[in-house]
Amino acid sequence: MLQALASAAVSRKVGERLSPYVEAFFASQEERDERETLGLDAGVIYFLTRRLALDAAVGTTLTDQGPDYVLRAGFSVLLGR
Repeated sequence: MLQALASAAVSRKVGERLSPYVEAFFASQEERDERETLGLDAGVIYFLTRRLALDAAVGTTLTDQGPDYVLRAGFSVLLGR
């Protein structure tokens, strides 16, 4: 079965190192008997350097498919030029 994924996000840089964001996402059903997933995330990205960043977010799904709440944290590295 083919699955479709889509998301839209809005962010704004606040000061030199901080960037809060809000994201809406959609995932079509993975299995024939499942429902689609629609959800929202809100979080913040903290830039350690131009190439290194930490991020944290809280999210929820708006459909019955998926967790009620989720907490996320991550680390990003920009490679290349």
